[in-house]
Amino acid sequence: RGKTNILESIYIMSTSRSHRGAKEAEMIRFGKENAKIAAKFYSHGRENKAEIDFFSDKKKRIKINGVVADKTSQLMGYLNTVIFCPEDLKLVKGSPGIRRKMLDLGICQLRQRYFHSLSAYYKILEQRNKLLKDDPESEMLWVWNEKLVERGTDIIWYRNSFIDRLNEKIKKIIFEICNEKINLIYDCGFEISDFKDKECIKKSFETELDKNLQREKKFGMSLVGPHRDDFKIILNGNEAKFYASQGQQRTIVLAIKMAEVEII
Repeated sequence: RGKTNILESIYIMSTSRSHRGAKEAEMIRFGKENAKIAAKFYSHGRENKAEIDFFSDKKKRIKINGVVADKTSQLMGYLNTVIFCPEDLKLVKGSPGIRRKMLDLGICQLRQRYFHSLSAYYKILEQRNKLLKDDPESEMLWVWNEKLVERGTDIIWYRNSFIDRLNEKIKKIIFEICNEKINLIYDCGFEISDFKDKECIKKSFETELDKNLQREKKFGMSLVGPHRDDFKIILNGNEAKFYASQGQQRTIVLAIKMAEVEII
């Protein structure tokens, strides 16, 4: 009894959030006003102690080695974990959002800059969407475009690099498990000739924004950018989303998780 609680606690200590997507208030026992997670672990060449306190009436408090963290991002990278749970079986045939979340959580543990860019991007996206809906002809739109491209370029570059690293590991893992061939293909929704060149990514993003500007004004939302990213899983030359069996889906997800472990 309580096995999932332990796993969830370790994961929260690693990423500051639940793998189930639970809200902070939902992690407090019924009838209680607060909850606490504390752990000792070895990383960065030293013994560490971290604590997370959840409150029913205010934001959580994080302490790392006795010091209160100003930002959640300060916890990222201290205790790196990869969790494998039943919900992960949706990774192959589920929505693009599930695959984006997997990428984001993996990269955030490795690169704090990615966490900052991702947080900033979604704040910018929210403001841009509001402007597209309320005042699409506003001259301020170009300011949000500039900021969106700046942060979005970072995100695209990091995600593609992570997919490349996953590919290196997963091809060998899948072949050893079931003698099949796999390839992960990053899909950012528009063509980029060189994913390793940030300037090239930036120019392609700007071009795509210009191309879709009138459509975005019509629909009142941002139709281009990393918030719509996905990646394709190709197994033996066919897209797994449409052709993989139940057993193959499970093998793919397990292999992705094993590849993440190797990278971390």
